[in-house]
Amino acid sequence: MAYGTYAQRRKKVITLWENGTYDAKTLHSLTFILLFTLYDYIKKLKNGIFIVPLPRSGRPKRLSSGKWNFINLIHSMPSRLEQVIGGDGNKISY
Repeated sequence: MAYGTYAQRRKKVITLWENGTYDAKTLHSLTFILLFTLYDYIKKLKNGIFIVPLPRSGRPKRLSSGKWNFINLIHSMPSRLEQVIGGDGNKISY
């Protein structure tokens, strides 16, 4: 499959468009970009608008409660290991 970074994929679409490939389904079969995205690209290219990436805020995504629980579990592992190993570190207490 012809995957790549988003910039590389946009460049492929622009190159194919300039070489005469105007059909979204053909572009999809060559680049494996979603048809919805290709229709948006084609609309912009027909109007003479250059395809640029959308601005991103850079803010981190919010974690779900399950992921927070997993992080807390990993964070608390050293203290739990100390409880299991015991005071002298040689014997395991059950």
